[in-house]
Amino acid sequence: MSTPTRLRHATLSVASVFVLVFALPSPASAATGFFQYRIGLPVGDTLHELIDPASAACTNVEEATDLKAAHSPDNGTNGQLPVFRGFNCSGADTAVPAGESRGAGVRFRSFLFS
Repeated sequence: MSTPTRLRHATLSVASVFVLVFALPSPASAATGFFQYRIGLPVGDTLHELIDPASAACTNVEEATDLKAAHSPDNGTNGQLPVFRGFNCSGADTAVPAGESRGAGVRFRSFLFS
């Protein structure tokens, strides 16, 4: 093989790797900011906070059970946030826009940032 042919093959190989690296999907981005919620009875409840929560993935509230739901969502992020009554983003949802919060009457067991 001649030198120009080798150089052309090497250049093509490097260019192909470059295209593949930058064409691969990037990992899910995170909403920037904080998301707070409470769990338990309105008196004596516990505050929980997530910093820069993952986007585009349904998240179940770890502390929630069938009998105990999270409440009072406070969306201090730049992402839109629907919260869902059921696990795995099922059931009725309530929208919590970026920078807004909802009261203790909003009960949820899962959420999804977008």
